Amino acid sequence: MNSMLILHIIAIPLIFYLGRLSTKIAFVRVRVKNRLDVSDFIRGKE
Repeated sequence: MNSMLILHIIAIPLIFYLGRLSTKIAFVRVRVKNRLDVSDFIRGKE
């Protein structure tokens, strides 16, 4: 029982951290995509 409690104390913040990390990675990917779209748009305009 005690080991399960310790496991939950460690696992819950870890899950939150991984969740935040994955949203950061997704956000960076979206920003990179938008930058590429902007450069394509400028190229198409010229």
